[in-house]
Amino acid sequence: MNNQTVRQFTHIILASQLVVFSVLYWNSLERGKTLEDLLPKEIQEVAFNEELMQFMSTRPNAVAQEAENGSPNTYLEPMHSEDITSIIYYFDAEQPRMPLYEVVVNFKDEVSMELHANILLGSSNHTGKDGHSKEWTFDLNGGHILHCSTFENKIVYKMLISNTERNASKSKQ
Repeated sequence: MNNQTVRQFTHIILASQLVVFSVLYWNSLERGKTLEDLLPKEIQEVAFNEELMQFMSTRPNAVAQEAENGSPNTYLEPMHSEDITSIIYYFDAEQPRMPLYEVVVNFKDEVSMELHANILLGSSNHTGKDGHSKEWTFDLNGGHILHCSTFENKIVYKMLISNTERNASKSKQ
């Protein structure tokens, strides 16, 4: 091969690599955030809509809390991390399989919570009803909507799941 052919071939290869990397980058932007991107590392393996029995096998330190109606649909997991003190999990007691639909992450203080909210959730979509709390809505893969909000030293994650006690009419699934 002569020198000019090699040069043309090199330009074609470089141009095609540029196109491929540009497409890959564009797709990564379009993909949006996943649930794992939004949750603190301590609970990234937690799955919304997971059945209570499955949850208990993966989170054995979570302890049932007595609910108003007497059924244990709230679980508290103490955390021994630098910033997170505990996590509260809410399961729908009205469904036989009791799916997980809400997670509240308790931080040691508001500063830690704000830092984690900014890193994990980014800029808020809108301000809460009280005028101070931040709120986010994410459309995750599979058509699930995740609502996040902050309150005092907490980040609240709530997924709209069909027929759960708090989401029956709002769900998109």
